[in-house]
Amino acid sequence: MSQVLHPEIQSAFTDLLTQLLQDKTQSPDLSENAEWISQLLKNKRIYNAYYDLAEEIYDASAFQCEQLPYFHQTQLYHILQQGRQAIYLPCPNNLSEFEQPVDSEIEIEKNTVHTDVETRQSDFNQKTELLSLVLDYQLESAVSHEQSLDPQMLATNLQVVLNSAPNKDAPNVSTDIIETVKKMPYFQIPNARVGQIYQAKIQMQHPMQQPVYICADRIEISDDLGLYFNQDMQQLQGTPLQAGEFKLNFQYKINQEQVDWQQGEVTFIVTPDPRSLWQINEPDANEPYQKSHSDSEYIQAENFKIAASSQRGRSHEHAGSFRDDDFLIRQIDNSDWAILIVADGAGSADFSRRGSQLAVQSMGQILLDDLKQRQAHLDQLIAGWQVAEVDQQLQALGQQLQDLFYQAALTAVEAIEHEAHEQQVDVKKFSTTLLAAIVKQQPERTLISSFWIGDGAIAVYSPDKIRLMGKPDGGEFAGQTRFLSRQVVNQFSAHVNIGYFQDCQAILLMTDGISDPRFETDAGLNNLQKWQQLWQEIQPKLQHEKPDQALLEWSKFFSAGHHDDRTLAVLWQDSLQKKVDENDDQKSSELNVHDKPLRG
Repeated sequence: MSQVLHPEIQSAFTDLLTQLLQDKTQSPDLSENAEWISQLLKNKRIYNAYYDLAEEIYDASAFQCEQLPYFHQTQLYHILQQGRQAIYLPCPNNLSEFEQPVDSEIEIEKNTVHTDVETRQSDFNQKTELLSLVLDYQLESAVSHEQSLDPQMLATNLQVVLNSAPNKDAPNVSTDIIETVKKMPYFQIPNARVGQIYQAKIQMQHPMQQPVYICADRIEISDDLGLYFNQDMQQLQGTPLQAGEFKLNFQYKINQEQVDWQQGEVTFIVTPDPRSLWQINEPDANEPYQKSHSDSEYIQAENFKIAASSQRGRSHEHAGSFRDDDFLIRQIDNSDWAILIVADGAGSADFSRRGSQLAVQSMGQILLDDLKQRQAHLDQLIAGWQVAEVDQQLQALGQQLQDLFYQAALTAVEAIEHEAHEQQVDVKKFSTTLLAAIVKQQPERTLISSFWIGDGAIAVYSPDKIRLMGKPDGGEFAGQTRFLSRQVVNQFSAHVNIGYFQDCQAILLMTDGISDPRFETDAGLNNLQKWQQLWQEIQPKLQHEKPDQALLEWSKFFSAGHHDDRTLAVLWQDSLQKKVDENDDQKSSELNVHDKPLRG
């Protein structure tokens, strides 16, 4: 166990001590006490109290802690990993040498009836003497083997003394008790978790740390536990089937050459699978804006296919709340044009499930109606667009698509504002992200224009390249995200992008319920290998007869710390391995239309 505090833990510990010692009536200046604080940092007893506090916090809220996506980066986790500090105590001659008796919380037997006061006093004195001897022996053993004083072993041995009957005719009772204590070894084995492959050895911790040889036929393991003892490897192996605390009785030798077997016992703890801790609760039937827990849709066009799915997250299941995500996918009739939209309602907003629904439906309808009207004109502009050349037609195309998104986003904002007005509540109660893509999927080229407000991702995927059609839109503070609002629409051009690609294998839109566990950070979104891994997972699902249902089942994957709603929309071509013309010299171009003027 580490005896040196990790610098980050020492910093946190110092901050705590500084706060505790600060004079609240004065300016926070403790420079004159720096040496004192430095001494406190070196005091292992004080640090262990600090560690105990962290452990108590974890014990009281382990479930909530484990659900935090950043739990492994918290100081609480680091302190728990640091562990306690070993304390090597001197061996005293009697208990009076300690400032406080170690066994102060042990209650000497009160229920033994003695009519003779002197006998009762003698019994008390005898047990006090024995307790002192046992403590002396424990301390001597710990120091000689450079170990910390084991509280569990000490408690066990002291209990031997307390349970012993007084015997005035046995002058060597002290020796007998100590010999009994010496014969009580203490064993440990690492904890296991239900459903995870396990293998570990039972090791003696007292009177010294060492492995022991155990007979596989002489260890008691319940058949229901799912484990067995491997004689050759001297390990407990298997996959635990149930959680709990189990006593494993066994017979062992210090080495194989030893003749006699000795009896041992170890406490084996199996923690539950975190997934088993999740509850599935239904929302209140009287809540407004009832919403299904999942949804999916599949569109098969001539040159492409679209599948989308949305699944209520485990955090919502556990809390008994609704799915906040939503989506919309459409194909313009008899054309190569398509619309994909996903939205993630803010978890802190009471009616965000309705906000995301209004956003995708309002925007989707405007985009659908306007694309039908502008389709012929847009097709002419695309036909005249020379790849890798930014000419007037390209500029006109970008302006057309930007205007289209502007009107659609403004309509979505107005729909949410109208709903808030009708309900006489703050419009922020309907807060939602909004990610949308307009796509024209030609046999050899893919045109995409995107609109991106909030977290999640929009990406154009090819086997050797990933292109993000924007970036996650953070809020004012770290960990926040921006939501659709009239203010955002007034700064609209910064959120629209357009690209024209010859090597597009798929277009993907997703909420952060998928992007967070798969990419972890905003920087991770640029990692091609992570996108390749994601594609390897979902590509087989797209081959199913009902790919939207296959995606829905896939989206139920378990990822510790990531339990939000999960929504994914994918557009791909019939031939998933589209050949790229090697002589085309990667003739693709992207245009960002950030600096174009907006209508309205």
